[in-house]
Amino acid sequence: MANGDRLPLLLFQEPVPATKTSGGFGRPKFNKRSRQEVAGYLDPKLSRLDQALESERIRIQASAAGIEPEMVLVIELATEPSSFAAAARAIGLEWLAEDEIDIDPSDAIHPLNAKGKRQDKRFQGRLFLTMTDRRALDELLSRWRKWRDQPEAAWPYGETAWRDIFPLIVDIRPWGIDDRLQETGVLEDLAERMKAGEESIPFEAELWYRQTAERRALAEGEVGRLVRELGGTVTTRFQLKDIRYHALVGEVPVDAVSHLLTLDRNVELLRCNDVWLFRPVGQCALPLIFAPEAGETAVSPAEMPDPALPPIVALLDGVPLAGHELLEDRLIIDDPDGFEADAKAEQRMHGTSMASLILHGEIEATEDPLPRRIYCRPIMVPQVTARNSEEHIPDNVLPVDLIHRAVRRLFEGEGETDAQAPEVRIISLSVGDPARPFLHGLSPWARLLDWLSYQYGVLFVVSAGNHADAIDLDIPKDAWSNTDAETREVEILRALKANARNRRILSPAESINALTVGAAHADACPQGLRASYHCDPFKIPSLASPISANGLGFLRAIKPEILMPGGRQIYEEALGAGGPHLRLVSLKNRGPPGQKTAVPSPVLRCPASWTRPSGFGVPATPRRLQPVSARNSSRRSKRFGLSRMAPYCRHGMTPCSSKPCSSMERVGAKRASVCATCSSRKLAGTKSRISSDGSWDTGVSIRNVSSGAPGAGPPSWDSEPSRKVKPMPSRSHCPPTSAAKAACGGSQSPLRGLARSRRVNNVTEGQRCGSRMTLPI
Repeated sequence: MANGDRLPLLLFQEPVPATKTSGGFGRPKFNKRSRQEVAGYLDPKLSRLDQALESERIRIQASAAGIEPEMVLVIELATEPSSFAAAARAIGLEWLAEDEIDIDPSDAIHPLNAKGKRQDKRFQGRLFLTMTDRRALDELLSRWRKWRDQPEAAWPYGETAWRDIFPLIVDIRPWGIDDRLQETGVLEDLAERMKAGEESIPFEAELWYRQTAERRALAEGEVGRLVRELGGTVTTRFQLKDIRYHALVGEVPVDAVSHLLTLDRNVELLRCNDVWLFRPVGQCALPLIFAPEAGETAVSPAEMPDPALPPIVALLDGVPLAGHELLEDRLIIDDPDGFEADAKAEQRMHGTSMASLILHGEIEATEDPLPRRIYCRPIMVPQVTARNSEEHIPDNVLPVDLIHRAVRRLFEGEGETDAQAPEVRIISLSVGDPARPFLHGLSPWARLLDWLSYQYGVLFVVSAGNHADAIDLDIPKDAWSNTDAETREVEILRALKANARNRRILSPAESINALTVGAAHADACPQGLRASYHCDPFKIPSLASPISANGLGFLRAIKPEILMPGGRQIYEEALGAGGPHLRLVSLKNRGPPGQKTAVPSPVLRCPASWTRPSGFGVPATPRRLQPVSARNSSRRSKRFGLSRMAPYCRHGMTPCSSKPCSSMERVGAKRASVCATCSSRKLAGTKSRISSDGSWDTGVSIRNVSSGAPGAGPPSWDSEPSRKVKPMPSRSHCPPTSAAKAACGGSQSPLRGLARSRRVNNVTEGQRCGSRMTLPI
């Protein structure tokens, strides 16, 4: 192994001596309370726990015989006592989870300042979740009575923590329906799906991870039984001991959703104590925004990557357009789930853009491309519905399960499949879950990345996430036009700070071992504002983008750790917004300024490069972490290929070649494999064939087809019974000789760089045409 292979992925400066700051970070002091005051506060809460467990026993006896009643206790403490988990296990409480929380002061308990006076501000506390049964609850109540009634009693070894815990308890209660549903986004998701007319509504249920496999199987069976009672089914199950994760995906008929939305407490599924949280499915949704019409982008010739070099960078994202001229022969696509079959070429937006950024950086920055190919594993598919258009993780897939399988396949293989790219050292994950902004505890997804990073010695580069919400400014609408740029910047920063709670990083950006990347308000695009009424919020490129998520991570760690150019996001005044103050909204249409990357063409004529503002997605892997090539030579010509759709040429009455022309044209929803005059190969995806006389048997009739002359109207298509139609004349013809390359595929062609490659649909190599025409459907 070369010495360079042992170098760290991140370089830090040399340590230097520093002076220890005065003061400390000890536990805060709270108001002193007598035992009578504590008893008056806690006695009612503990009595309600006893009654709740008895009600649970009665409910279970009526529904599921053989299951002992259990209840999840929520214990909020003003500070973190030592060895609480051990003290809980000593009396039979099963530890489930813990979290750092912020607690509001109250008359019962509040922090004191250095002078011993009350502080009316939120303080840091600790939340513990434990599972209890009748015996464990009786043990807890026994310790409580001992503390309350016997102040001088000695405590045995291992139980002294309880002596210190009771005065610090802020709240103790059972985990209920509101905890399982509120602030998870599931209720809003169910309402939107119901409004959109979906007949079967999917959901995710994260279960408490129990200590034994038998108890986990029992919990899974109980949840499945309750789902079936509502007329639904469980479609996916997954559990991972290493991160204490257990979840399933189910779906219920729309008739049952109304009961869930109203939090009907008679619905047994909502009351099931085996369920920790209900969550929406289809997480990590990114808006599917199509590229605008744009001219071809000139790309500097560059040497292709060496296929003998193994990839060291992996991309987990949407399905990329592998046939794009900037990506051809630069990607290793591994798609065992078959997501590529469900992704139309024009919808492969985010994966194509991210792959382009990793390989080339910004197109306008003219950086050298990477000398290695990158490994791509699709984890998202496009979905266009009446409700929205987006790329997302499929509804029937758990993100934790999908990422776990994808990374294991990289380094260990899957089933009889060997490891796909064991040399990978950097994994780019430029997606986030908008339904799960980081609060205090690590999400299952973040815990998975931490474990995988440790297990396989790989660095995850994760996006901080985006918040493209409107910005409400404390400026009158009529005063905005007279405000200078510096004042605008200050007011926008003030508004973003005031809304910081809703702009937190998105899961899994809180991962400890991952490198979280935020978007800087910067790009290499030379173009400025597109209109006089547009607003560039910041003039300082070092500032974080106004749509980039930010905030502290786990245990108040700094997140994101690094800012990379994410494109300038432009704003304009919201039309029709009520109120006297100004509201700014981000531009939704795609265009400069921003980061120019490769994306599919909106009409599928050919691949196009376009301007990608930071609001489109999330920052890609920082290129400085990856090797760059110093070599620069002429790029080989590449063809534009689409999976399941071959290009179609009808440029001549003269045969151009035996390979399809790269200037594709629409024939209904199909593509012809070759030129009409080249052979009689069939149209891709149809049973029709092109006859030897050059006529088309397309399965649809063609009427009022224009001749293609300048100024002629567009051709039209009707869906009448199939008939043969002679090919219409073209504005240019493909020469039948090998000299066609100079005449038809030279540097003056608008399709520069789109030419031959490996065999597609049994068509051999040939030349390309330099003209094109698109037939609307």
